[in-house]
Amino acid sequence: MLESHLAEEVPSLSAVAIVEGEIRGVGAVGVRKLGDETKVTMDDKYDVGSCTKSFTATLAGALVEDGFIAWDSTIGDVLRDLEPKKAWRAVTLRQLLTMTAGVSAVAPEKIADQADDDYCKGKFTPREQRERAVRSLLQDTKPEHDPGTYYEYTNLGYMIAG
Repeated sequence: MLESHLAEEVPSLSAVAIVEGEIRGVGAVGVRKLGDETKVTMDDKYDVGSCTKSFTATLAGALVEDGFIAWDSTIGDVLRDLEPKKAWRAVTLRQLLTMTAGVSAVAPEKIADQADDDYCKGKFTPREQRERAVRSLLQDTKPEHDPGTYYEYTNLGYMIAG
């Protein structure tokens, strides 16, 4: 079934079918790299890059729909345990996801270096690494612009929202 979805410029495809919370099927087809006949397996990992933004927004929407949070939930309400600076506390989920929260487009050097060090040395799980980076961002920086007033493309806002 998956083979029919491969295109000339798409080397491989992996999928899982979940029905009512149960895995009903898994599969992987194609090759690891165009021009190389090495078959892809279910153990291969994919670099999903910016697709994580749509994953994060979809999950946020599901949490809003289920009443766990609201689009106007604030960092101060949801992430108070991270002790954000006052300047971040009123920033909303909506602003984070629409890139109008005032979050910098580039991670401050200290935070980027810490994240690289944590990752390279394997000191923390990926979840712990993200929490450390978000905590540093919310405690050691302030919004670059007044939240809600300026659009700036940023991955960091989605990291906070996640």
